[in-house]
Amino acid sequence: MFNSTNQRATIKTTRGLIILAVFTIALGPLAACGGRGSATSGGDARRAATSDNTRDGQVVITGAVNKTVKVRSSMANKMPGDIRIFLGLDSICDLFINLPFDIKPGTYPIANESKSDVVFAQYNDTCNAPESYPCTKGTLTLTSAGDKFSGTFVFTGQNKNDRSKIVEVSGSFSDLPLK
Repeated sequence: MFNSTNQRATIKTTRGLIILAVFTIALGPLAACGGRGSATSGGDARRAATSDNTRDGQVVITGAVNKTVKVRSSMANKMPGDIRIFLGLDSICDLFINLPFDIKPGTYPIANESKSDVVFAQYNDTCNAPESYPCTKGTLTLTSAGDKFSGTFVFTGQNKNDRSKIVEVSGSFSDLPLK
């Protein structure tokens, strides 16, 4: 028997990955300009999304957007210029955290610009309207890095189109294998 709930979940995951592809295309050249070596992964690695609940955390967003959501898909991929932690949230909302290739466990500031040698994060509220909230300040604490990534984050994001809209985003991820 066909289950319409599962069909919506599949569509939502696909849309989230399409958004990831758009950000990959748009931000990839910016990250590559940092002068660091780049590594790419195959298309299958970009499409792989982990839904195992042991790997999924929770994300809390307050301010211009107020919600607490479970992460529905997550992955860590090598991108041109950096590593991207991607967390797909409800509907087609998502957030990503870019990390330098050589990052080790520890606590790092989250920068307010996307470059290949710094940690950067952005929340995308495409659930309600196509709004992006790049980080203005924040902290990432990595408890593991390398083959698998685990950590917690908290950052302030400011809406790209309406600078009066501010969000505070916090959450976690665990045991994301690097693809």
